[in-house]
Amino acid sequence: MHDLLVNVWTPDADFVFPATEINKKILRFQFSWLQKYPWLIYSAVEDGAYCRVCILFAQKIVGKGKHERFNSLVQPCVKDWKRALERFKDHQTKRYRLDASDDAQNFKLIYENKRNDFIIEIDQSRKWLQIENRRKLTSIIRAVLFCCRQGLAQRGRRDDGPLPLDIPEENDGNFRALWRFAVDIGDLALQEHLKVAGSNATYLSHTVQNEIIDAGAEIITRDCKRPA
Repeated sequence: MHDLLVNVWTPDADFVFPATEINKKILRFQFSWLQKYPWLIYSAVEDGAYCRVCILFAQKIVGKGKHERFNSLVQPCVKDWKRALERFKDHQTKRYRLDASDDAQNFKLIYENKRNDFIIEIDQSRKWLQIENRRKLTSIIRAVLFCCRQGLAQRGRRDDGPLPLDIPEENDGNFRALWRFAVDIGDLALQEHLKVAGSNATYLSHTVQNEIIDAGAEIITRDCKRPA
């Protein structure tokens, strides 16, 4: 409904409106009418004029049991250009049009404010997620760099899948052992991550480790090439 209210098609100023001959006079819709009456819309398909707010909001205002009835700007459209201005002026003062305009304005304000609040909420959630992921990756990068600087092999015999917090029967590598040690000494955030993270979002795979090593090697190579 919001799109129908604010994004309705409007002809350009140079649009050529179809002509109708009445009593040897050529009549057509005038672009200036759209500027004079903001609620007015033109249908090129029907070559007719409607009231946009009444079409969307007056159905609940004027109906069964009401003493006031729709005029031709609602059901159906206006096509008689000879009396068009007279009908526009009459419709301008209709009680149901005024009420429909108020409802349309209130709907627009509520919809756009809620949409803005929703966008802000999504943006804040996205920023929080980025901070959390960056914090997790920082711990992973530190573990990888520790193994590299100490000349320690990262991988063990069985180092795929979830990371068990209990010491496994088979050695699963120094990288995983470092993570398990961090949990043992009180890294609660890391412990929570290992418990709730999906199997494809732990960032513990050898693929992630290799990407970190490659990125580190690229940074070192780039820095070495810089002039002192």
